[in-house]
Amino acid sequence: MLRPKEELITLLDARLVRIAINIKRQNEVIKYCHEKFKIEESILSDYIRGQKALVGAPPHILYILAAGLDLGKDILVNQFYTDAEKEMLGNESFEDVKIEFPLRFKMIKVADDSWIGPINVKDLHLLYKQQLINYNENTQRALKMAFYKGEGVYRIVVNRKAVEQIRESFHERRYIPNTITLNIPDDIENDFYYNEESCELVIRKLEMFDILDGYHRLLAMSQEMNENPDFEYPMELRITNYGVEKARQFIYQEDQKTKMRKVDSDTYNNYSLENRVVSKVNMDPNSDVQGMINVNGNIDQGLLGMLVNFFWFKGIPAADGRKIVLDVSQTLIQSFNLLAEYNNDYLVKRYTYKDILSVCYYARKIYDGEAVVGKQIYDLCQKLEVDTDVRIKTNKISKPIVNYLNRMVEEA
Repeated sequence: MLRPKEELITLLDARLVRIAINIKRQNEVIKYCHEKFKIEESILSDYIRGQKALVGAPPHILYILAAGLDLGKDILVNQFYTDAEKEMLGNESFEDVKIEFPLRFKMIKVADDSWIGPINVKDLHLLYKQQLINYNENTQRALKMAFYKGEGVYRIVVNRKAVEQIRESFHERRYIPNTITLNIPDDIENDFYYNEESCELVIRKLEMFDILDGYHRLLAMSQEMNENPDFEYPMELRITNYGVEKARQFIYQEDQKTKMRKVDSDTYNNYSLENRVVSKVNMDPNSDVQGMINVNGNIDQGLLGMLVNFFWFKGIPAADGRKIVLDVSQTLIQSFNLLAEYNNDYLVKRYTYKDILSVCYYARKIYDGEAVVGKQIYDLCQKLEVDTDVRIKTNKISKPIVNYLNRMVEEA
């Protein structure tokens, strides 16, 4: 593509809001795309009305929408697609493998209206592509109202960053399989039964499943499948047969799980670059703070990880970050050691956020080639402890806070 796909999705999202409100224009776009690309009108309608998210949409859907919104004038198409891509996406036949009933799922029965078993990402993706997985606004989490010229339309809320993080973990094959929940609504016509002998849930007739839990994971799977059609990965699938009230209660129940602070939950991601650095600092025998870093330790693991991410890894490609993990670890050890050797209290005391911030601030200076002594780190710790600036009290980090520290150090 000539420009990033994410830019195209942002532009399409904004324009589709206008089309969704303008029924006449919407019908023109759908008719053009149906006649030009032989695509089902119902598929386009779901994307235009925001009932399906563009994140995770197949490449040809994005192309067709880009072409259709301009009714063949190719304004968006020429901005984003090469001639080769236009030739391929504009002329290729998009006949997908059709799902045939009955659907058979190997499952164990949990209750009279609930079954669970294994499934492959490829099979879930196929169900999604075939319009057999629906985001039901009556049972799923709240939709967002988007406005254009005073009129509004409800659209699915998608956290693109979360989807991309999940997709990366699928791609790197480090995602731990967990449960996607699909519901057979009890208010639509369906025909299914559970075979006790073969341990199969057999669905002979179904309009579509409602997804109760796992929509972002489903989008991430679809993104990976769009880029790698041979991708296979095991997941867990729960199929339920709930009415609207029980489906909503299930979603409420899932949402009541005990929540951690984000800085604490981030510490459980063993693959993050900041956690690899923190682990090395905590385990290195040359580190004066060896063994002191933990979620509830003398040095808060979550806060340290957050600061390490900000000072070294934020905004850089993961591949570049992996190259500097060892250097960052050694620099951070040096900064902790300078402070602890200047004042031995830091060998045993519980570090405040301001102490950790001071260590990381000067570790970055050491990393950039500046000469630093322990007294400088200690003095900054002491100044921050009595500082009344509200930004320093928030246990957060930002560029304005770093600028504030720079001025404080320069004035010393």
